[in-house]
Amino acid sequence: MKYTLNKKAQNPFLHSKNNIIVDVNSEFIKFIGCSRNELIGKSLTDISYILRINSQIYLEDVENDCRCYVFTKSYESREVTISCKTLECKNEKIYFFEEKPNSRIDNKFMGIEQLYANSKIGFAIHSVPDLILLKANQICLDFWDAPYNRKENSIGKKQKEIIPGFEGGKEQEIFLDVIKTGRPCHLPEHEYSNFKGGTRYWDWSVIPIFVDGKLKYIIDTATEVTERVLNRKLIKEQGKIIEQQKKQQLKAIIENMCDGLIILDKDYNYSLVNTSAKEFFYNPHSIKKIGDSLIHTKYYDSKGNLIAAEDLPSRRVLRGERIKECRVTCERPDGVYHYNVSGSPIYDESGEVEKAIICLRNVTEQVNNDELIRMQKEQLEAIIENMSDALYIINKDYNITYLNSAAREGMYGAGSIKIAYDTLKYNKYYDYEGNLLTFENLPVVRVLKGERIKEYILTCKRPDGIYHFNISGSPIHDENGEVAKAILCTRNITQQVNNDKLIRRQKEKLEAIIENMSDALLIFDKNGNYTTLNKAAKDTFFTEFAKLDKIGEGLKEAEYFDMDKQLIPCDNTPAHRVLRGEKLLGYRVATKTDDSVVYHDVNGTPIYDNEGRLMAGILCCRDVTEKIKHEEDLLLKTQYDFLNSMIDNLDLPVLRLSYPDSKVTNINQKSYDIFKKLKPEIKSMSYIIGQNYEDITNFDKAVIHKHIENVIKKKESSYLKYQRLIVSGEESFVNILYQPVFGVNGEIAEIVTIIIDVTQEVKANNHMEKILKTHEEFFANISHELKTPLNVIFSTTQLFNLYLKNNPLINNKNSITNYVNIMVQNCYRLLRLISNLVDLSKIQSGFLEFNLSNENIVNVIEEIVQSASEYVKSKGLSIIFDTDVEEKIIACDSNKIKRVILNLISNAIKFSEPGDEIYVNIADKDDAIEISVEDNGIGIDEKHLDTIFERFKQVDKSFTRNTEGSGIGLCLVKSIVELHGGKINVESKLGEGSKFKIDLPSRTIEKTKSTNKDVILNDDIEMINIEFSDIYW
Repeated sequence: MKYTLNKKAQNPFLHSKNNIIVDVNSEFIKFIGCSRNELIGKSLTDISYILRINSQIYLEDVENDCRCYVFTKSYESREVTISCKTLECKNEKIYFFEEKPNSRIDNKFMGIEQLYANSKIGFAIHSVPDLILLKANQICLDFWDAPYNRKENSIGKKQKEIIPGFEGGKEQEIFLDVIKTGRPCHLPEHEYSNFKGGTRYWDWSVIPIFVDGKLKYIIDTATEVTERVLNRKLIKEQGKIIEQQKKQQLKAIIENMCDGLIILDKDYNYSLVNTSAKEFFYNPHSIKKIGDSLIHTKYYDSKGNLIAAEDLPSRRVLRGERIKECRVTCERPDGVYHYNVSGSPIYDESGEVEKAIICLRNVTEQVNNDELIRMQKEQLEAIIENMSDALYIINKDYNITYLNSAAREGMYGAGSIKIAYDTLKYNKYYDYEGNLLTFENLPVVRVLKGERIKEYILTCKRPDGIYHFNISGSPIHDENGEVAKAILCTRNITQQVNNDKLIRRQKEKLEAIIENMSDALLIFDKNGNYTTLNKAAKDTFFTEFAKLDKIGEGLKEAEYFDMDKQLIPCDNTPAHRVLRGEKLLGYRVATKTDDSVVYHDVNGTPIYDNEGRLMAGILCCRDVTEKIKHEEDLLLKTQYDFLNSMIDNLDLPVLRLSYPDSKVTNINQKSYDIFKKLKPEIKSMSYIIGQNYEDITNFDKAVIHKHIENVIKKKESSYLKYQRLIVSGEESFVNILYQPVFGVNGEIAEIVTIIIDVTQEVKANNHMEKILKTHEEFFANISHELKTPLNVIFSTTQLFNLYLKNNPLINNKNSITNYVNIMVQNCYRLLRLISNLVDLSKIQSGFLEFNLSNENIVNVIEEIVQSASEYVKSKGLSIIFDTDVEEKIIACDSNKIKRVILNLISNAIKFSEPGDEIYVNIADKDDAIEISVEDNGIGIDEKHLDTIFERFKQVDKSFTRNTEGSGIGLCLVKSIVELHGGKINVESKLGEGSKFKIDLPSRTIEKTKSTNKDVILNDDIEMINIEFSDIYW
C-alpha cells in the first residue's frame, strides 16, 4: 500500500480494507470512547451500529462529505462531517470524522443537566428534521416499551423506530407541526395507547430549539399523570354508578372498569364484585362474605404487619371510615400481590352505613419496580462509595456536604475539614506550570461560579508529601438557575507525573545507551541524509566520517548479498528500501570483503509526519556472524541426534531418506521387519541402506513420487492415508507421513518417513457399516412381516361380514355389523400405520421404488378429490377443487401423490368443524406446479410449525379421538414430495386454519418405469378408507 495513514492527524479517522477496519488513530479512540480492540477487525456495518448511525446512513455508502450524528460509547451525541478517501488500492478507504465546532449539546444548553437529572420529568432531545434521539434521561426511557427503555437500544434511533404507532399517528403530526411552525406545543394529559402497558397519560411539551436562527433540536419533556387522570375518571365512574345504580347499564360499566370495584352491604355480604376485583381473590367463586378469603389468603399492611380480620379495609369502611390509597399485600397460594385500596361508606337516610364501596388497583408491578429501583440506587451509592476516584460535593456556602471513601482517604486532615477553604490550613496548591493558586483560583471556587472544569492538573504540597491530581467539576443549578452546589471528581495522578519525570531521565540514559550499544544504529532524513550514527555504525560501515552526508557515501569496500546469495544492488540496500516506505524485520545481509564474510540482521522502519509524509528512516544492524555459525553447527547436530534417537527408540517404523535422490540412509528395527515381510529377499538392514525408497516398497510408485514431490515443492509434511498391504498373507492398512528436515539455510536436508498401522481402525469402520446396513434391512423386513398377518385378519373380518349379510336370522345383526365395521376400520388403520412405517424404512434405507410415469397431475388430483368428496360431505364439510390450468403433464408416481393429498385432506377433516370448507387448489408456475390444501379449522400454533414434518411428531396429544394419529403421516408426505424433487411448506395461524403448499417440478421422463403396484392402492376408494381410517367423529 503506497498510501500511509497519518496516525497523528488531528481529526479522528478509520482505515478500512475490504470493508474491515484495519486501523484507527488515537483521536478516534478518544473521540468515541471505544478501545482499539473493540474496533479493529469490525466490518463497516458493525462500526455503523457501534456509532449508532445506521438510522441515518451506513459507512459503506459514504462517498462525499456526509453530515450526521455519531454517538460515543457513553451514548453522547456528536455532530460530525464524515468524509471518505479512497486509496490507490480501491478496496482501501479512510473515513475522517470532523466534529462541528461548539455543537455539543451539554455545552449549548446551560440547564440541560438539571432537566436531565430530574427524577419526575422525562426529558429527551431530538434532531431536526430526522427526529433522531440524541439524549434522554432514564425517566423518559422508562416510558417506552422494552427494549427501548435502555439507552443502548434507543439512543441514535428515530422516533418511529422507538415508539409503536408513531409514524402516521397524532404524535408524529405534533412533532411535524412544531418543526413547521417553530412554535412550542404543550399537551396536558395527552393520551397514548400503543405501549404494552396500555393507555397512559402525560403532561407533554414539545419545544423547538433554534441555533443561529435555524431550528436545530426539539426538546421533548413529559410528566406521567396516568394515576391522576385515572383517579379523576374513577371518580366520574363512581358518580355514574351512584346515579345509575338501579339501571341495567350499571353492571356493564362496573365490569369494564380497569380498577377492581367491590360493593358490600352492612351484613358483610359482597353484593357486587366486578371482573377486575375478582383478581383480588384467589378463588373468587367461593367468596361470599368478608373473611371468606382468609382461609387461603393473608393480608399485610405497608409495613409488613399482618392485618387482623376486624382491621381489613372493607370492615373499616363499613364502620364509617374513609380509606384512600391504603397499600395491602396479599399472600396467596399463587403468589404475592400488592394493591392500593380506597373505600367510602354509603349512608342511608337515617345516617347509618348502608353499603361500602371498595376500589382496588393492582400495583404489584409498580411495587416490584420500586423495589428494583431501590436496589439499583443502593448499588449506585455503593459504586460511588467504592470507586477509585475521589468525589466531593460542596454547596454554595463552600460547605463540604459529601465525600466518598476515596475522598475521605485522600484528603489530608479530612476529619477536621468542613469548609472548602479550611484545606488551605494544611495545603498549598499549584497549577501545571508551578504557579501558586489563590483561594479564588481553586477549582472548587471556579465551579461554584458556574465554570465547568475538565481534567485540570493541580499539584498539592501537603505535610505528608507532594501529590498531583487530575480534577473535573460541574456546577449544579437550582430551580432559579443559580449555582446550588459543585461536584468535583479528582484522580490521583502522582504516580503518572512521577513516571513522566522518570521517562525524561530514562530518555537521557537511552541516548547514552544508543551511542555505546554494540548494534549499529543509523538514522537518516527523507532526502537520505544521515542525522544520527552511533559509534558502532561508524566503526562497522564507514571509513571516512567526514563524508557522511548521503546514504552510500563513505562506505567500506564490500559487496552485499541476501540469504539467497543474490547480490544486493545499490538502489535496493536496506536504507533505500526504508526510504521507499518499506519496513524491514530481521532482514539478513551478508557483507563480503576481500578477507571475510560478515552477517548482519537488519531492522528498518520509516517514520511519517502528521500528514502521512515520510520524514525519516531508522536502521538497526546487529552482527550475527558468530551466532549463525553456532546455530548452524547446533542445528545440524541437534537434528541428527534427534533423528538417530528417534529411529532407535520410536515404537513406529521410521526411515530416513536422502535429498533429493530419496535413497534410504537409515532405518529402525520395526521398519526393517515390515520390509522383510514384504520382500523376503531382504536379508539385513545393510541391504536396504542405499536403496531407492520407491524400489523397496509395494506401494504405488506414482503415488509415492507425487507425495515426495509435494514435500519438496511445498516444504511441508505430506500424509498418505489408508495404503493397503498384504503382509504374510494378511491384509493390513497403513498411513505414511513424509516429514522434511531442514538445514540452517532453510533448505531440505533429508526426508523422514514414518509408517503408522491403522488396520484396526479400517476394519472397525467396515464392520460398523455392515452392522448399520443389516439394521436397516432388518427393520424393513420385520415391518413387512407384520403386514402379512394383518391382511389375514382383514380378510377374515370381510368374510365374517359377508356371512352376516347373507343370514337374516342372526340375532343382533345390526350390533354385530357395527362391531365388524369398527374392526374393519381399525384394520385399515393398522394397515395404514404399518404401510407408513414400511415406506419410511424403505426411504431411509434407499429401497423405496417409485413408479414414475408422465401423468396429467390436474386429473390425478381432481379424481382423488372427487372420490373423497362424499366422505367429506358425510362429515358436514365442503371440499372445493380449483385449478388455473386444465392439463399439466409431469413425471410422478400417481398412487403416492394421491396418498399425499389424502393425508393432507384427512388432517383438514380432523381439525375442522362441521360447516367448514376445505380447498384443494392447483396453480401452474411454468417450471413447477403448486398444489395446496387449505382449511379454516383450528390452525396450528406458530411454535409448532418448524417441527410438524418430523417423524412421530404430534402438535397436541390432548385432542379428542377425531385427531388421533401416529405422527408419521406428514413426515412420510414430506419424504414422498422430496423424492419427487419437490418441497412442501405450511402456513397457519392458531384459530384461523392451515394451508399446506406442495411444489412439484414440471419435468417429464422419456420412458415410464414399469413395476408392480401395491394391489391395495389400485382402488381410490380403498385408498380413502385406509388414509381416513383414523377419523372417528
